[in-house]
Amino acid sequence: MNGPEHLMAGKSEEQFRKVVEADVRNRAHDWEVKALRHRLNAGRWLFELQLIASDIRSQVDARQGDNEWQGRALAKLRRVRGRIVEARAVIARHKEENREEQRAAIRAGTTVDQKRERAYDAACKRLASAHLDEFNQLLIETHATEGVSLPDSLARGIARRAGAIADGRVDS
Repeated sequence: MNGPEHLMAGKSEEQFRKVVEADVRNRAHDWEVKALRHRLNAGRWLFELQLIASDIRSQVDARQGDNEWQGRALAKLRRVRGRIVEARAVIARHKEENREEQRAAIRAGTTVDQKRERAYDAACKRLASAHLDEFNQLLIETHATEGVSLPDSLARGIARRAGAIADGRVDS
């Protein structure tokens, strides 16, 4: 599930800040707006907003007397502060979701980490099953790379599957 939140997470500081700036000006793409608010990016989003607010305050202090510019800068600062409030709410919501995951796991007699481990194992099994021939080949290659033989039970299973495919008894 490499959605837009993952694309955003891979951006450099400069690229990320440009997206945050565009969001403040209401010019970011919808996917960018959504990705900033994702749990992977919310903390980074808040940090950048705080830096932008600090920069604006410094510039306002340095440009005393330029009333037109200061008016625009203060309007932008209000928008940034609004986003900061939003970012904090998003982070608080994510923390509450994490706590609820923990409570649900405890009620089920397990932990979130154990549930994630089971999910990972199940996904690996499904992937191996869907691509069994490739998986078997990778097993053979990686064992050879490590300089160890396949366990007998594994080697027999691979041979049995290859024989069934060769005989036309199993779809490959």
